[in-house]
Amino acid sequence: MKNFIKQVISIVFILFGFVKRQNKHVISKNLITPIYFHDPSKELFEMCIKWLIKNNYHFISTDDLHEILIGNKKVKSGSVCITVDDGKKGNLKNIIPIAEEFKIPITIFISTEPVTNGVFWWSYFSIHNKINNKKLSIEDCKKLTNIDRKYIINKIKKTIVIPREAMKPEDVVRISNLEFVTIGNHTINHPITTSCEIDELEYEITEASKELKSWISKDINYFAYPNGNFDNREIPILSKCGIKLAFTTVPKHINYNETINHFQIPRFCVNDNGSFAENICKMVGVWQKYIK
Repeated sequence: MKNFIKQVISIVFILFGFVKRQNKHVISKNLITPIYFHDPSKELFEMCIKWLIKNNYHFISTDDLHEILIGNKKVKSGSVCITVDDGKKGNLKNIIPIAEEFKIPITIFISTEPVTNGVFWWSYFSIHNKINNKKLSIEDCKKLTNIDRKYIINKIKKTIVIPREAMKPEDVVRISNLEFVTIGNHTINHPITTSCEIDELEYEITEASKELKSWISKDINYFAYPNGNFDNREIPILSKCGIKLAFTTVPKHINYNETINHFQIPRFCVNDNGSFAENICKMVGVWQKYIK
């Protein structure tokens, strides 16, 4: 859907009271709003945070969320949990200063291989496609087995040099010591976990937790599924690694009065390239309710 059309639809949702009614419902029912970003601009992230503050949302950490879900803490009206996937270096200037300024707890899910070597696998594939006029899309690549995907990417790596786009390990260490930042597991290589064999899956999850813990000297308690895909084979591995909550990309609010699978925590996605109006609708769940 074109950005202009999305903008128009979003403005209609706002002007005709869809967002206002949704906010009222969320706050009256004490629903928790889980939101995740990837690599937003500083302007977009700040506007989203200020809008949530203005509309009476209350920020909680993933630790708070876990305590609420196990019954050790009461939920406050309008609770919202902010997470960030991947570990892009842009987060350092666009998210961290805003989180510190407004005292917003955030959890950043880190894929360790790109942080170590600088580049995410889909960037190699995207540039290779442009150079060679290939028609196999990144989405097609995600459907390959993990072995086949890695084989293709490793061949491409030998022919293309891409500037660093991920944080460095020392960046992860530094931000992990900030009061409002929690570091989570996002696997080693950011594979589609449903395309992994069980031994690959165990490696991706277990070794990422070990590597992150070796960097920051803290336990890794939270996990986000790359691309949101999961098939429940992950759960025994996550449990063994000490993961308390695993986050999906299923766009739903969290109702703490219902039975919640701690390894299938939903989240609403902010579109890094979308308009502010679109992302208002996405943060509160209006967009996902009406647009499939």
